[in-house]
Amino acid sequence: MPNYIYYLTIEAMSNMNPVLTRSLSGIIYVAVIVGACMCGEYGVIALCILFGVLGVIEFKHMYSDQQQSPLWLTIYDIISVCSLAIPFIGVLIALTLLLGRMIIMIYDTDNKAISSYALDVMMYLYIGCPIVAMTMLGIHNSLIVLATFIMIWLNDTGAYCVGTLFGKHKMFPRVSPKKSWEGFFGGMLFCVAFGVILGLSNWTLAEIRLPGKLYFWIIVSVFTCILSTYGDLFESRLKRQLNLKDSGHLIPGHGGILDRIDSMLMVMPTILIIFLLWMMIY
Repeated sequence: MPNYIYYLTIEAMSNMNPVLTRSLSGIIYVAVIVGACMCGEYGVIALCILFGVLGVIEFKHMYSDQQQSPLWLTIYDIISVCSLAIPFIGVLIALTLLLGRMIIMIYDTDNKAISSYALDVMMYLYIGCPIVAMTMLGIHNSLIVLATFIMIWLNDTGAYCVGTLFGKHKMFPRVSPKKSWEGFFGGMLFCVAFGVILGLSNWTLAEIRLPGKLYFWIIVSVFTCILSTYGDLFESRLKRQLNLKDSGHLIPGHGGILDRIDSMLMVMPTILIIFLLWMMIY
């Protein structure tokens, strides 16, 4: 029955106006993230687990034509990646499971065993590292995670609006023909403006206690724009190599979950590094 309801919902949304479909699914996606972050560290952990489960399944599906994985191995990989969302001890569990994955490869008689292992290691790094970073940031203050997501969304919005209106100079036409330098700097303008607001104001998100708050958020906003762009380009490179338009079809009008969190996968580890260095310096 749950599967029937899910597919019925997807079919109903697919029959809607494309703009309406994209808007509704986007609102739901944003609401889930905002709601999770507002619930504190446990909400962020739950969000990380959700991203981990959906991300692993989708990554496996993207490469299914090249490498078939049995169900038990997919479940093993999901547990390996999602364990990273468990504070502190999760990394030890993940490392143990990663070593176990090496042993599994030894017993695998398939002639593609090594390539299968290499893809899994790539997946652990690509999806797992951001989960660790997001969990650690969420433990300190879940509002940092929310502020980072807002910057990513503002960067996407600014890049799209400015790029559509004024974009003439292509950034990486070989990987993403639609991205332009004008759009890139438009996205950065939106990001930095939000960073300045966070640094100067006293509203809810700005209540995050940090020394040198204004400079911290300006630096974070600049790096968010840069790494958000590269995160999107990296995923575009993967899809182009696999001849895929979208990483999946989970979110109507937007593609798969990796299409939505591709920017976050590079941004979160970077923000964690900046945050830890900032706390060490101050």
